[in-house]
Amino acid sequence: MRPALVLFLGSVACTGAEPEDSAVDTTPPTRCEQLGRAERAFVAGSGALNEPAGEVRLPLRSGETWTMASNWSGCDSWVIIPSRPRQNGSFPNEDVWKADHLELIQNSPDNVHYFFVPANGEDIESRLNDAEFAFNAALVQLPQDEFDDWRERVHFVTETPASLGGWLGDALVNPGWGIVIGPDQVVRYLGSFADPSRYSSSVGWFEPNLAKAANEAHYGNFRVERDARLAAEEAEIVPVFEGAAVQGSGYAEVTLPANIADYDTLEFDLTMNCQGEGEFGTCPAWDYLVYLHQCDDEVDAADAYATTSCQPYVPEVMGLCHADGTATETECRDVGACEDESGAVWTCEGHEPAIAADTLSGSCASPLGEGTQGTYTCNADGTGYDALVCPCNTEIGRWITTYHREGRYVHEATPFLALMQDGGTRRYRFATSQPYDLDLDFRFSNRGIGVRPTSMSRLHRGAYYSPTVNESYQPIDVDVPSSAARVELATVVSGHGGGQLNCGEFCRTTNHFTVGGEEVVIEDPWVDVANGCEQQVSEGTVPNQYGTWWYGRNGWCPGKEVPVQRFDITASVSPGSAATFEHATFGPGGMNLNGGSGERIEVESWMVVYE
Repeated sequence: MRPALVLFLGSVACTGAEPEDSAVDTTPPTRCEQLGRAERAFVAGSGALNEPAGEVRLPLRSGETWTMASNWSGCDSWVIIPSRPRQNGSFPNEDVWKADHLELIQNSPDNVHYFFVPANGEDIESRLNDAEFAFNAALVQLPQDEFDDWRERVHFVTETPASLGGWLGDALVNPGWGIVIGPDQVVRYLGSFADPSRYSSSVGWFEPNLAKAANEAHYGNFRVERDARLAAEEAEIVPVFEGAAVQGSGYAEVTLPANIADYDTLEFDLTMNCQGEGEFGTCPAWDYLVYLHQCDDEVDAADAYATTSCQPYVPEVMGLCHADGTATETECRDVGACEDESGAVWTCEGHEPAIAADTLSGSCASPLGEGTQGTYTCNADGTGYDALVCPCNTEIGRWITTYHREGRYVHEATPFLALMQDGGTRRYRFATSQPYDLDLDFRFSNRGIGVRPTSMSRLHRGAYYSPTVNESYQPIDVDVPSSAARVELATVVSGHGGGQLNCGEFCRTTNHFTVGGEEVVIEDPWVDVANGCEQQVSEGTVPNQYGTWWYGRNGWCPGKEVPVQRFDITASVSPGSAATFEHATFGPGGMNLNGGSGERIEVESWMVVYE
């Protein structure tokens, strides 16, 4: 090539031709440009969980010492795997490095580096020799270009966690889960390696599989793509909960944008953090339903009885047991709590029962316009009634919690703009049976759709499965405004509970909605797929949870929102006339469901009008 180049240049000089533009950029593309991924500059961080990683020092068998400042590409994940991760404790004699190398590589995205760190007390040289030999045996099965690429992305660290020091060494020692540094440079813990195909009857749990670490890299890519989309979106963000510790019901009053009519899209942005440091052992254990409700509005005046005298609540006063007229220290409500075999004459003296506070009913209206009843309760001093308290059970958001991990969920909920169109201050309730620190934002934006939701009408709701479940779903007539430009059927559907057929959670059921002779059928394609939820990590399912998170479920996954499904039914209705909606639910093959053990379908469905 070099002689040909000389001849070419010589011919240019002889003919007097003008040389080509010398300003052409010959800089080789960066790694991120080659991968077609966005690049982020390294920033100094603390290395705390959910914060940017700080500097690290990783001495490698190759003789290099990797640091983040000099080796950070700006678009790669770094997954750092100890040889004896703490989450492998159920299988103390299992070596998580011993197998699954080719599966790890084949399941991984093109932008992840794996670092293998030997445990304290191990023979480091022997340990790394074995690990590198096993990986090389896997790599030689790849095409040459993939072999060369992966040789640059699998690294063996020559020091133990205690020797590494810094924030990374400390985290590898305690809590000892392993570390994931995503393409956003944010630190997460490495989750469970449990494999659903490797159940151990002797241990009562699932043996580890090194390849499960690939889920963390895919989730890292999902996170940066989601965050880039959110950053590029011109959204008005309205906080609902900000670091609120909630167990049971948490309430928030929210002032909606005055210009809410300018927006055609609504998203919920929910983060559920654990109350404490770490994840496993700190985060709640189970995959439970959590909900967001919009509260009813007062129709009657909130202070209608503020000066009306009433009976306040009076707490119970416990009595004392008396033996032959002498008081003891034993509290009582009646003499039955006092009597014994001593022969004494027992009495219970001084007990006064509690007196309930007076209450009055007041009129409220649900966000859907349905009339409801609220309650005024007498205040503590009996001088009047406290403000009217209206019900708060109109569901607008539904999520499923993780097994022992934290998560963030962003999903579109545009139909519920119809319940917020008047702006002003609204009250919301978040319901969770487990404790979390919540951050929840409403994201309002305009995507130029041309229409926006202006009204919602409730259709059919959920029911417990039974052979006669469909008898509870009667046809519903709803008036369609003549001004409707678009009409949708919106649904939130998830199946739960056990029962003989297990058709609440794991059995393929179908929900049929019919309007204007057209049928909409809702079923989850993942429900009977063994790793159906694992396959949705790239769509936001929190990976590697400490429970049976992998299995496909009936309309949901642990660590993910239950989506709002929307169907355009404009052609099936006539604006200015009533539309009739019918609903039925069936089990596999169209059979009726027997139910039992709380087996149920949680259906919320609405007709949504856009103008």
